[in-house]
Amino acid sequence: QIIITIFVDGLANSVIEEKLHSLMPHTYNFFSNGYINNNCYTTGDWTLPSVASMYTGKTTLHHGLYHPSNHFELNKYNHLFTKDFQKNGYLTAQINNDWRVTPTYGYLEGMDRILYQNYAGGFTAGEVVVEAIEHLETFKNNNHFLWISLMDLHDVADEINNDLMSQVNVSAKYRQNKNLGATSVLSSYDPNKLKKYESELKRVDLHLSSLYSYLESSFGKENIIVALVSDHGQTYLKEDDFLLHEPRRKVPFMLGGANIERKVSYELCSIIDILPTISKLADIKAESYEGVVLKDFGGIGRDTAITETIHPNQPY
Repeated sequence: QIIITIFVDGLANSVIEEKLHSLMPHTYNFFSNGYINNNCYTTGDWTLPSVASMYTGKTTLHHGLYHPSNHFELNKYNHLFTKDFQKNGYLTAQINNDWRVTPTYGYLEGMDRILYQNYAGGFTAGEVVVEAIEHLETFKNNNHFLWISLMDLHDVADEINNDLMSQVNVSAKYRQNKNLGATSVLSSYDPNKLKKYESELKRVDLHLSSLYSYLESSFGKENIIVALVSDHGQTYLKEDDFLLHEPRRKVPFMLGGANIERKVSYELCSIIDILPTISKLADIKAESYEGVVLKDFGGIGRDTAITETIHPNQPY
């Protein structure tokens, strides 16, 4: 069995909820026959605490990883879901270009193989996808749990997207004015960035099409479970003084593959529920602290979901 989590940093569900078919047609074709949840919320407003929530099934205050400069090893104080997959005989791997999801934060726990290089160092979506395909092909006779991270979309906020598709397909009038916030989280509303964001979505989707095609042709949908998830949306997508507005905190959760019935769901979901739900589908008993299996998949579901903004020297 092949279980893959495609993590697209900074993908806001508000942008793709109605336009997935036009902005990410290959992703739409793959997941439209599966499960799409349009009511999933992140636990934090940036990558460091949010991805930690996905790996541990805990909200920020419980897992403890949120400070941008104080070193904290997540695995020393938390159980990571990767250990459950590894214990059940899966070859576990992470192929990653996201500098907030590195081995030094503790993501080596429960991983048989990690390949990391910073996005800014040239390890972009195309290279990540190629490495993922080569990994699966090399160890084809194994059960796999594979996490791939794609940082490309996130860096629209930092004005460092220089790829060919964005340069050619986004008019110069949208690319000339720089609007950098103190951090990517604090980038203010900017319709120019939205144009670049949509163009970058199409580029990421183009590269993912190779992975979708490979998985279906090599393993068949009956032998794969593929999730597409994110950690947060973007502040610059909406003119709103409230930092945790909907485009910032609502993220996609899609599932495709074996025994995934076609459904567009609005069941309330938190990102801490993603790996418990995938574990249930894989018939793996996973240790979860706060995350639950969704009712859509026979679990207890949840009544509330919390998003917190916790930064040093800033208001809670």
